[in-house]
Amino acid sequence: MSNENIRIFREKLNLRVARDPGESYLDHMEIETAFVCVFCFQVNVTLVDASGGPDQEYTEDCQVCCRPNFLRVSVHPSLREAHIEATSP
Repeated sequence: MSNENIRIFREKLNLRVARDPGESYLDHMEIETAFVCVFCFQVNVTLVDASGGPDQEYTEDCQVCCRPNFLRVSVHPSLREAHIEATSP
């Protein structure tokens, strides 16, 4: 696949293309973090939307065993950090 095709594909998927190698592909409101599945104990990397507020709760399926994890998220947007506590629903 050519670079031009990749660029068009990313644009169609509404993904931002970095202008230079040092530029991040992540939106400034997304924070990459991880949680450990309460069922299979595998680490799951996820994106937290900081625009959802400092305290968030939602369910996300494990990327390995597909079982639901109830997540309590504490967001620190000024530090660009988020802490996730996973429990069974």
